[in-house]
Amino acid sequence: MRVTVWRQGLATRHTASLCSLATAFHLLTSLLVVVAPLLLAYRSRGFWVRAAEYREQPEVHWRHELLLLAELGQGGQLGWSTEPALAALLGEAGRLPVIRSREEDTNRDGLLDQLTIKLTLPLRPGEEVVAVNTLLVFDVKLHQFSSVQLTGLLHLTGSGFPGSGVHTVGDLRVVQRAPLAPSGRDTRYTASPLPAAGRPEELGLAAILTSYSARNLTTRLQDQYSVWSPGRGSPEFTVSATVRYPVQTLAYTPGLWQVLKWGWVQYLSFLLVFLYLAARVRDFVFGEQVVATLATLATLQAVRPRSSSSRQLPDTMVSLH
Repeated sequence: MRVTVWRQGLATRHTASLCSLATAFHLLTSLLVVVAPLLLAYRSRGFWVRAAEYREQPEVHWRHELLLLAELGQGGQLGWSTEPALAALLGEAGRLPVIRSREEDTNRDGLLDQLTIKLTLPLRPGEEVVAVNTLLVFDVKLHQFSSVQLTGLLHLTGSGFPGSGVHTVGDLRVVQRAPLAPSGRDTRYTASPLPAAGRPEELGLAAILTSYSARNLTTRLQDQYSVWSPGRGSPEFTVSATVRYPVQTLAYTPGLWQVLKWGWVQYLSFLLVFLYLAARVRDFVFGEQVVATLATLATLQAVRPRSSSSRQLPDTMVSLH
């Protein structure tokens, strides 16, 4: 009685001269297997990743800098700013508000989650506010890929009949004109958007917003809701807001290794198919002797013998016509 203790397959090795039809066919199929998947992966779009996305909650702090402008129904305006140049431009229209603010970390993860702010502007008899514009300045930092630090601006606005206040709720979002870099530091926009000096036409609200919007990286209040509270003859006008700092999706330019990794995955998906098809075609062409070759039968050695006394079975030459 005999028991099978090991199995080894037989391989057929086809050889041909360098200048032969078989060698030309082998080179052509090898070139096709390498190049065709690359062309298909490239033509299917998305082979080179130009931009990618990730999610991060920015580190945000209110800088305690602001500009408040209130339009009166009788004409003229009231306002106040933390920047001396803007406050001086208001002159006698300057009116110091009472400011209350609080930033909270609601989930205790070390990052602030929202700002609650309330500005109370005192009014004199006969003064009625019909529109208000408020600019708040924030420090914003991103750390996950490139280290980005910028000074952002939020514009709170409201208008209506003579009122007693306006309340705004919204999310602070980082707005990009171009993807972030995959690494390094970006400190291009650390200067405050509120000008510290300049000509009068450069210190107006429209000029400030126009200059700020030209940046490639800005902040904006999105998903916002505003409620205007009417109140003719009110002794004060209140601007209140709740600004949340949520996790958001940001775009960045992938690094070299990420681009190569993604390209290799797409190339490999086509390459496996072509390797399988090429193997089947070669089996038929060489097995059926469509092109002339010299075939040799050899035992497949799973493990190479370590002993010098071990003998390897000689190849068996088979003449195929």
